[in-house]
Amino acid sequence: MKNINKKLNDSDTQKYFVVVNQKYIVNVESTSSGGAEHVILDNIKHSKSAMAFSIMEIQTDTFQGWLKDCETISYDELKRKDNHAIAKGMERINSYIQESEWIQERIDNELKEIEELEEKISLIKANIEIFNEQKKTMDAERKEFARKADLDDTFTDIDTIQDLLSA
Repeated sequence: MKNINKKLNDSDTQKYFVVVNQKYIVNVESTSSGGAEHVILDNIKHSKSAMAFSIMEIQTDTFQGWLKDCETISYDELKRKDNHAIAKGMERINSYIQESEWIQERIDNELKEIEELEEKISLIKANIEIFNEQKKTMDAERKEFARKADLDDTFTDIDTIQDLLSA
């Protein structure tokens, strides 16, 4: 177990029971209760709170309440749980990164498809304009042709009438 306090000799340290995150009780050796708390807070990444009790304080109602509500584990087990939580967190982060990369790839593909569709729409609009111009030209030619056909019919009718009159 790592001790952040300098050990002068074994008589300088004592055992403390540290309540960690109001969930675990861990036995830690340190020169003071603050030092025992910092053994946890400085070395366990997921520790949010630590409250140390000396051997003399374990009979208090406060500690006895914690003893009923908390799981007693070793420092090494707490460290293993912390490392496991860190690893799980990293897995989630990596998963989120992969998912965001996949989403970005989908967005990029969708944007590329949108650009291709916009190009096709532009071509279709250009073709519609060309078609409309051709239609106008054809309509004008058709009207001109019909006008000429009507004149031809009129001249044909006059010729027919003249032929009938001269006969």
